[in-house]
Amino acid sequence: INGKARPNENISIGAYEYDPNAMSAPQFVEGYPEVKSSIDGKASIAIKADIAATAYYILKKANEEAPTTEQLKGSDKKVTLVANTENTINFENLETDVTYKVYFQLVSLRNIDGDAKNVEFTMTETPPAPEPPVVVAVDDKTINEGETVKLEATLTVGTAPYTVTWINGKHTQLKSENLTELPTTSLTCDVTPTECDDYVVTVVDANNLSASDTIRVIVKGTAQTATFENLYLAENSFWMGNLSKGTAGGSFVSGSYKFDNYASNMWNGQPTSPYWGNFAYANSTSTKFDNSDYFIDQWNNAVGGGYDGSENYMVAYPQGGKITVMNNDEGDQLRGFYITNDAWNVFAYTVDDGSTSNPTTNERQFGIGDWCKITITADNGKTKDYYLADYRDENAENHYYLSTWEWVDLRELGTVKNLSFKVTSSRNNQWGMVTPGYFCVDNFNGKRAEKEVEMVTVEGNKVIQLAELFTLDASGTVVYTAPDGMPEGVEATINFDAAGGTITIDGSKDETFNIIVAMTQKGKTQYVKIPVTVIKVSGINSIDSDDESIEARYGVSGQRISGKQRGVQLQRMKDGTVRKVVVK
Repeated sequence: INGKARPNENISIGAYEYDPNAMSAPQFVEGYPEVKSSIDGKASIAIKADIAATAYYILKKANEEAPTTEQLKGSDKKVTLVANTENTINFENLETDVTYKVYFQLVSLRNIDGDAKNVEFTMTETPPAPEPPVVVAVDDKTINEGETVKLEATLTVGTAPYTVTWINGKHTQLKSENLTELPTTSLTCDVTPTECDDYVVTVVDANNLSASDTIRVIVKGTAQTATFENLYLAENSFWMGNLSKGTAGGSFVSGSYKFDNYASNMWNGQPTSPYWGNFAYANSTSTKFDNSDYFIDQWNNAVGGGYDGSENYMVAYPQGGKITVMNNDEGDQLRGFYITNDAWNVFAYTVDDGSTSNPTTNERQFGIGDWCKITITADNGKTKDYYLADYRDENAENHYYLSTWEWVDLRELGTVKNLSFKVTSSRNNQWGMVTPGYFCVDNFNGKRAEKEVEMVTVEGNKVIQLAELFTLDASGTVVYTAPDGMPEGVEATINFDAAGGTITIDGSKDETFNIIVAMTQKGKTQYVKIPVTVIKVSGINSIDSDDESIEARYGVSGQRISGKQRGVQLQRMKDGTVRKVVVK
């Protein structure tokens, strides 16, 4: 004041500091002192007074003599209290199972003695954590199709009661039971799977501690398509692998096949961002890719979902892993699978691969001469290439990258036990390929989609114009093939002219057969099934057949008709024969 520092002793107060209660004796607020905690050698005591005061205190064992008021006021342990404001005093290094008392004496700022109280507590220690339950699956199982198998697991330790739940790979609950005590026999669940699957048993005990284990069931017999719909995913999510298994790897199963996988968040013994390899699965409906969000967007594909509107699909990043046939130890012949590009690949083809430029266009996106393909290698040594993007043709109208689900035919590989994959590209630098090494798969060993067209009727000779059977783009070279060859064991002569886009059929004997034709344009392939009926020219039956024996009716030009329309028509009978009749 007036340029002088305020002294530390014999302080006078200003009007703004005046307290009418300063001449009162301070009292503890009701409920104080309060023991907040007393465990593991530490105690915490809360105090609160009704007016500003000094609280003197002494800690003693409960069996020791209590201090006098003078001893308390002479203690060097004290704390200044603000009116009606809680303050906490902490003690450490106290003995377990010993009872203590803390003695308090309140003194006002005018040195008026106030409340004198004590609080008692017994020092405890944190009890040991209860042991969690331990669940161990007895064994993985191998069965023949149609069989029922008993899944078994043992439960030890834990605290009763227990809740036991069994789920399949889709997380559908198969069984749930409550146990009041630790069981003396195995936990069991009976299942009759139609495809390979992983089953999980989970036990939750009275302390809400849980444990789980997995049992894999392999089904031998008829090959089942891997649709990946047996695998659980939350909406718009992915499964990259079990990080706890690290680079040692694991796998998942769908249909009749096992897919290798590894995932880790450790590198050279140090924590790192999660990474994965070989095969995983996702159900994203997005097609976008942004480098700043690559970890999430790497699970998107060019279509925005699975094949034919399904949810789940496989994402492949080959690193030496395999797809293994599980339904037959001797291997199996695979029909094929559907494939499309990963969103990261599409970004590299159309925007920027991040490291290199096209030597002709000097652009980062793909240009003439660029390509990206997968090479599929069977354990029998046979291989097959399939292009994810192909810009090699001199005609730019034929350049493409896969943006739809396309069929990859594997029949040429013969009987296989396993397949491995490799992605290669025209874009490389001194460290290797710079194009993302991803692709997406669905319906592994599924069935090729075919559109069945109207029946073609042949009376002597017929020329089929293939362009009329397909939906063609405005640009791009059209290539016709017969992926299954021409039908065998037929009497008719069939001439497939791929270059001319026609099929010519000459026949004089009653017979029925199918021809499969594929049309490929800019990487997209359509398949049509052409039913053909050859009719021996020997006149017309004048009597219509019984409706119950007729499978289908056609006009003379081959179009399907309904009912007994008057005039000449062809009738395909349920016994496989075809008749030409006149309906009056």
